[in-house]
Amino acid sequence: KYIKNALIQNIRIHNNSIDNNTRGALSFFNNSNFSTGISEFKMLGGVIEKNESIAINIVGMSTYINGISFEKNGIGDFDSDIANSIQVIGGQNDVVKIENSNFSQNNNFRITLVNGQGSISESNFVKNRSDQGVLQLYGIEHKVYNSKFERNELGSVGLIFAHSDVTLTDSYVVHQYFNFERVETGIPYYSFAIYGEALRVPTFEE
Repeated sequence: KYIKNALIQNIRIHNNSIDNNTRGALSFFNNSNFSTGISEFKMLGGVIEKNESIAINIVGMSTYINGISFEKNGIGDFDSDIANSIQVIGGQNDVVKIENSNFSQNNNFRITLVNGQGSISESNFVKNRSDQGVLQLYGIEHKVYNSKFERNELGSVGLIFAHSDVTLTDSYVVHQYFNFERVETGIPYYSFAIYGEALRVPTFEE
């Protein structure tokens, strides 16, 4: 619980014919004090695939993820309701950057960022199943750019659950699918959904 800095490089976490990862998780915590923005977690390169359940949890640290392949997790018969996820919980001075990574064909998948500022760039989100939103973004400001969202199967939350100032630019968003029984509540469901208490809706020119 007192990790200040961590580096994970070229890791491989996967299911094979001998050893199965069930309810697997990597967790990194820095809760030694409440001063944010001074601790750092890096994951550079690696393959995380075909696990029955896998989660990466980072608490109290700025986070940099670059060049990972997170694919085909949660596709076995273990428990389809367990999330296969990346979760970062930080303070307002903690920065999160996810770059040049692939997230595809995961069941019950989501990335949750609770921090000050962050960005997701040059990344692909393809053929994932998510009931809670592929991205859940909480905090001050998040930017998503130069990324692809294609053929994801979504629940009622939609593609992105935003509770911060979110900018989506220069990205490819196409052919999302919904998988839920619609209840006639009068609330529309969209592929790109934004929820929050105070959101600025830009004009087309902006």
